[in-house]
Amino acid sequence: MKRLVVLLFALTTVGSGVMCFGLGQTPVLTPTPLSIQAPGWEEVTVHTLCLRMKESYRGLEGKAAGTAQRIFVRLGVQVVPEGVPCEATLTIELTGKALSAYYIGGGNCYTGAKVSGQVTFAVPDREPLIMPIEGQVPTPKVTSDCPEEREAPFGRAWAKPVLDALADLWGYQVYVQALGDEHYDVEVAARMALEEIGQEAIPVLIQLLGDKDAEVRRAVAEVLRGIGPEAKEAVPALIHNLEDKEYRVRLITWSALHQITGQDFGEDADRWEQWWKEQ
Repeated sequence: MKRLVVLLFALTTVGSGVMCFGLGQTPVLTPTPLSIQAPGWEEVTVHTLCLRMKESYRGLEGKAAGTAQRIFVRLGVQVVPEGVPCEATLTIELTGKALSAYYIGGGNCYTGAKVSGQVTFAVPDREPLIMPIEGQVPTPKVTSDCPEEREAPFGRAWAKPVLDALADLWGYQVYVQALGDEHYDVEVAARMALEEIGQEAIPVLIQLLGDKDAEVRRAVAEVLRGIGPEAKEAVPALIHNLEDKEYRVRLITWSALHQITGQDFGEDADRWEQWWKEQ
């Protein structure tokens, strides 16, 4: 986790405006108390949250705040509309820069991106916590397309550092809740983080193999595949998912089983079950 920095002064606005996000069409009727994991903040719980976005580059387009909102909804925290009282305020500030390179036959293409900023968490009667954000996608030597400036890969640049900052506050469950996210760069970043965490996250991942969302089941299988042999305790649940109604889930599940066990019985759940009982 990144080091937490304490802010001793007031925040200033970055860029031309501030966007405030409400809960939208997914109301949380009974907010769940969510404890802060940052050292010294363990006694602080949040039921309701004000979420604000400050950005200075139009290519970012508030996607980080949208991602954070979806994660909070899944965690059971109510993100309230602007003007409604809340227990805490989370502000995401991002500045983006598209990185370009000249490619023979394509010209000047914006194939890289750099994002910097901070996530600020504030509650009454405490100095806010500041988590810096730094992310960059370098320009590759070879490219198959030629993005315009606003099409630079900003998502890949901000996804991991923003998730890391939120995880500094709420622990690795942030990555878990980002699995299957509609923003693909966010899901990839979450999978990478959970693979690094490894065995500690496996019990939660096993539970999510039964999630009602097929994209979550598929993403969890991909994480377990990345963890490899250390995820052996997930084998029974993975075998069960070989009979999933979604083809992509079955395919990734078989691949995960192969990577974890070194065995290959395809999608034959009965053969996998028999092999597992013999272990």
